[in-house]
Amino acid sequence: MRLAILLCLNSMLVSMTLYSQSSMMLSNLRKKEILISSHVIKLDSLSIVPRSLHIYQDATEIPTSKYQLDIIQSKLTLDSTLFGTVHVIYRVMPFFLGKKHSSFKSTYSQNNALYDPKRITQSLSLTETGPSELLDLGGLSYGGSFYRGITVGNNQDAALHSGFNMNISGKMNNGLEINASITDANIPLQPEGNSASLQQFDRIFINLKKDNHSITIGDFDIKQIAESKFNAFDRKLQGIDYKTSFDLDSNKKLSIGATAAVTRGVFARNTFTASENNQGPYRLFGNNGESFIIIIAGTERVFINGELMKRGFDNDYVINYNIGEVIFTPKRIITKDLRIVVEFQYTDRNYFRYSLAANAVYQSSKLKLYTQYFSEEDNKDQPLNLTLDTASIRILQSVGNKTNEAFIRSETKTIWDNARIAYRLIDTTISGTTYSKVYKWAETQDSNVFTVNFTYFGANKGNYSIKATGANGSVYEWVCPINGIPQGSYEPVTILPTPKSHIQWNAGAEWNVTPNLKTSIEATLTQNDQNKYSVIDDDKNNGQAVQLKTEYKKDLDSLRKVNWFLYSEYLSTYFSPMTRYRNLEFNRDWDLYSVDNISASQNNTSIGFGYKNKWTDIKYTGSLFYKEGLYLGIQNQWDGQFRHKKT
Repeated sequence: MRLAILLCLNSMLVSMTLYSQSSMMLSNLRKKEILISSHVIKLDSLSIVPRSLHIYQDATEIPTSKYQLDIIQSKLTLDSTLFGTVHVIYRVMPFFLGKKHSSFKSTYSQNNALYDPKRITQSLSLTETGPSELLDLGGLSYGGSFYRGITVGNNQDAALHSGFNMNISGKMNNGLEINASITDANIPLQPEGNSASLQQFDRIFINLKKDNHSITIGDFDIKQIAESKFNAFDRKLQGIDYKTSFDLDSNKKLSIGATAAVTRGVFARNTFTASENNQGPYRLFGNNGESFIIIIAGTERVFINGELMKRGFDNDYVINYNIGEVIFTPKRIITKDLRIVVEFQYTDRNYFRYSLAANAVYQSSKLKLYTQYFSEEDNKDQPLNLTLDTASIRILQSVGNKTNEAFIRSETKTIWDNARIAYRLIDTTISGTTYSKVYKWAETQDSNVFTVNFTYFGANKGNYSIKATGANGSVYEWVCPINGIPQGSYEPVTILPTPKSHIQWNAGAEWNVTPNLKTSIEATLTQNDQNKYSVIDDDKNNGQAVQLKTEYKKDLDSLRKVNWFLYSEYLSTYFSPMTRYRNLEFNRDWDLYSVDNISASQNNTSIGFGYKNKWTDIKYTGSLFYKEGLYLGIQNQWDGQFRHKKT
């Protein structure tokens, strides 16, 4: 039988209470009858045990909403609607917590014949004193815990435990504002994704603010500046983030920000078609087909038919971050006709990845100028949970940006064991066609067997499918192709992750020409290197884009309003934004699925106008989309609302 002893030391209060054998036999239960003459009543001289108080009037228990109890001071506050006599039952603690004590009091004695001013005698006594603080932090408020412990057992060595957690917030006398969450505990837990709001246990940071300066060290979120259209991103990082602003004069302001951090996760997007009446779970996959990934809590965005869903048991879906699975609630019935898209960030420990960011915004009464830089980059010389030999590196150097071709065969020769899933290599002939080196489950003992790792490639992209799943893993079986088209989803290979680099810089301007007319322009450059080991396809890494917009709005009178706009956008062939910046349903609106994966320059131009009065609200938008050599489309959209007042 294992014996465990945990000794905890509280840094804020050290106390010890001794009980005699006779006092242990006394009950701490109290029963009183009280005539309500005041709605604030002192119940006892000792503190009250939490949740032990019950109040009755005429044999009916009074609900807790009708009173408030201060268990420390033993003060009961009754609702103003209560009168007469009540019966109270509660239990008390063996001490009064509202009393403040100090363990030490310094006194100095000078009446000793051997008194030496350099020698001071300190006498100790337990004396009731005024309030005292362990830490004097001025105007700051703080709270937390500190513990030390030891665990011993008859089947283990002694183990020492320690922990420190503290939250600090407030402003110091010199004007420095501090907000911090500090811990030395390593918490490998994530919140459960079954509620609309999340509490992140592992968020550790220190934020310092003074005047117009702000610096954050630790965990923080970073997003694109509000003015940016192309450079859309939202990341969770660990590092340092600095912001400042300057008032150049009464109507001119300059804001600057800079960030250097380690990336906590990698952005991914999964698009899949649901099964009829299947609420889940639906497994999420990484960018390289990884089926077992850990989602970073709170980073997911789930869309159904372009509509953003809300997380929570009482809402649309719940998510298990630790195994990467989404389950939809009965509030959102799933059918095969729904289009489901999930965007998220997940942990990726293949390479050390870091991010750099910087931005600046200048604003006056008529003009706004802005620029932003953001990069995510893997260090190819610092792999983490990845071992690359010379042969693997040669494969990475030869595939260029075709990362789906960077893989090695995953079989390992082994000894047959009934408790282990193993495969034989065979040749099979179907309809006169011979297929060589096919893996078949070795159900009986064989001297020539292999353990094989299978990787998910997607529907009709592999030659193997799952036959059965047991306690020791899944069994895969080969499926014959039909007309050369694979019928499975898995392949017996191991993906070699490539080190990547993604950089985007943009700059723009907004000009208020008149109070009614505004025009804007934004240009951006991108560099997306999918394989830093290879120079092949590096000419396809760089892209550009530009966007122009002019809009006019005017109130003709108190009831009539008119507006028009002109918008034009150009994307070069290899433009690659950090994150999706267009409407999620853009491809469906233009029916671009057949040409979406083909790189080509794009033009998107729109013109529209609107008119609104007391009875009518009319809008028109005409758009043209052109993908060079592949697609040309025109859209016309009318939107009208008419109100009629009955007489």
